[in-house]
Amino acid sequence: MRVASVMLRGFKQQSKTRMKVLNKKYGIAFLAGAACVLGFAPFGAYPIPVLALAVLFALWHNKESPASAAKIGFAFGLGLFITGISWIYVALHDYGEMPTLLAALVTLLFAAFIALLPALAGYLQAIFKASNGLQVWLVMPAVWVLTEWLRGLLFTGFPWLTLGYAHSDSPLAGFAPVLGVYGVSLIAAVSAGLLARVFEVRRRKSSQIALAVLVVLWLGGALLRNIAWTQPQGESFSVA
Repeated sequence: MRVASVMLRGFKQQSKTRMKVLNKKYGIAFLAGAACVLGFAPFGAYPIPVLALAVLFALWHNKESPASAAKIGFAFGLGLFITGISWIYVALHDYGEMPTLLAALVTLLFAAFIALLPALAGYLQAIFKASNGLQVWLVMPAVWVLTEWLRGLLFTGFPWLTLGYAHSDSPLAGFAPVLGVYGVSLIAAVSAGLLARVFEVRRRKSSQIALAVLVVLWLGGALLRNIAWTQPQGESFSVA
């Protein structure tokens, strides 16, 4: 009986410790998602979403189960959409004259609903097994952009806060005429994966390779911005 009691106390202590760690991860994911909004207009701090996504990828890569990774993804998405779609509350309350509490509840429920897609991304990346490097800078970015694409497609689509839109004035904007907004999202997500890899690995060579690929991507985007993809044709005219 005494041994069983000791084992039970140990199990309870481990469960409490694990719960505290998970709650901390969910909090970090939520704050990282909320910070993403600073990368979009009118703020335009485009490095922030890349850094925030790197935080998410690092949390996912910490040997999380598919269910736990999904919850982390949901927390990230909830932070992103609660802060990023507050205009829906304004539309419902100020212009639609919906009661304050009801408008806030509807906005929260909608944010939670679309946060299911980052949760899906977390779940999917956890069940796709690859080497440590490929998991972070290839699998996770690809799954993230896949769920962004789904969000822009399902139920007539809601592409608001797609990662690529944060880079309309960044070096990565050079990829937009070639790859479109989801291509820019993929490059940005790969950049986040490379950053997560740099901060994660201790092997100097692996970090140097990740940094080199990161520099090539951003330099390539900057060079592509110098290409004039369209040419004016005919006389200019005024419209009103």
